[in-house]
Formats: sequence, C-alpha cells, structure tokens
Amino acid sequence: MPRLQKITAAVSAIALIGAGAMSAAQAATTSGDGAPGSRSERPGPKRGGGPLSSARLAAIAGTLGVTSAQLKAALDASRPARPTGARPDPGAGMATVKAAFDKIHAAHEADHSARDAAMYAAVAEKLGLSADAVKAAFEANRPARRAPRTP
Repeated sequence: MPRLQKITAAVSAIALIGAGAMSAAQAATTSGDGAPGSRSERPGPKRGGGPLSSARLAAIAGTLGVTSAQLKAALDASRPARPTGARPDPGAGMATVKAAFDKIHAAHEADHSARDAAMYAAVAEKLGLSADAVKAAFEANRPARRAPRTP
C-alpha cells in the first residue's frame, strides 16, 4: 500500500475514533443514570431540563411524602454551580485534525515532486539533455494552477 494511502487510512481511523469518543461523551452527558426507563431510553420526544411545573412539583413531593416547598428547597440547594472562567474553544480539537491533513498534504507533495524528478531525469537521459532543462520545459508549459482554497 503506498505511503499516502497508509497515512490517509490512519487519519481516517483517528477521525472515526474521535467521532466515536465525542458521541460516547454526548451520550454519557444525556443518558442520566443509564437505568432502564431513564429519560434517554424512554420513547418519544426528549425535553430539556427546564423548571418543573407547580403541578408536577406537587405530584413528586406527594410521592416522596414531603411538601412542595421542601422539595423546591432541596432542588435549589442541590443545583450545581454554574461554570466559571473562560469557555473552552469548541473548535480546539480541530487543530489536531488540520495538522494531520497538513502532514498528509506535505507527504503527497513530496511524493509528487519525487515522481516528477524521476520522470525528468528519465526523459533527459533518453533525449541526451539535462534534467534541469527538461524540468524547465515541462514547468513552462504546465497549465496554471488553481488558487488554494482558504478556510
């Protein structure tokens, strides 16, 4: 298998593993306790973690044998603190992927240059010319390259 294909396969595998890890992390944060019947395993639409209605609060309090005020106070006291500090950059993980693709691109360019140099040398030998003259002739007659895309 050529080097470029090996590198491409490796980067693809890394990207798939990363996507799987992100999916697992997402599932872990939304699955609750993982017990059967938890919110993530119940059929139907999922609802956000908004405030409970007073009727639902009263029903839960009645099931627990406490007052609605006691349940509300317990819920308020157990609410986790909001995160402080700077928010993490959501695109920070993409720098690793971009670096991997940059490395693949550099390897591809190196392979391409080596192939061209070998071809120029072979053609130069057959024609009795210098490899530099053959390279210059090919490059002078090469179609213009498209401008690289910028992200």
